[in-house]
Amino acid sequence: MEDAAAKLAGLAADVESCTRCAELVPGRIRAVAGRGRPHAHVLVVAPHPSELDEADEQAAAGASLLTEMAGLAPRLAQDADGSVYVTALVKCVPRSGGRLRDPLGSERDACFAYLSAEISTITPHLLVLIGRETSAFVLQRLFGRAVDSALPPALQVLESPSFRVLALASPSEMAAMPDRERERYVEQVRALAGRLGL
Repeated sequence: MEDAAAKLAGLAADVESCTRCAELVPGRIRAVAGRGRPHAHVLVVAPHPSELDEADEQAAAGASLLTEMAGLAPRLAQDADGSVYVTALVKCVPRSGGRLRDPLGSERDACFAYLSAEISTITPHLLVLIGRETSAFVLQRLFGRAVDSALPPALQVLESPSFRVLALASPSEMAAMPDRERERYVEQVRALAGRLGL
């Protein structure tokens, strides 16, 4: 039986050679696989890799977003004990005509099999979803739960038989909140992160 590290290495090779999204392939530098400990306690899912993640051959999909989140959940960004695996729902930087854009539903659909394989291989204790669209899509796929993607993710920990799920607004979504709402949200995220050991 193949071990988790070998499965993730094979999955990374599949991601890097993927051509499922015809619009993304010509404009990408590379498809970006996730990285981290094969049996990490925490699996963080970003919406898609950043241009920095794409340009850095050693970076994982979502790594730069994790750095942005350091003030909210320091342990995630530091990962001193190697207990975090970071990835993205969509494995390519979404572009059209050379310009950045949000991922399309068809791109999320095309990449979900990779995320599903990462989750089943890593078997995390906690799945952290970053961003409204990512949270809505993954919660729908995992739980059949419709979520309004126009709202910031509610700060609650959802339970599944295998792991817990925490959905968070992305740094850009938090920045777009009115000052008081953002301050309350950030305070709640920090408190929840502390309780969860993040």
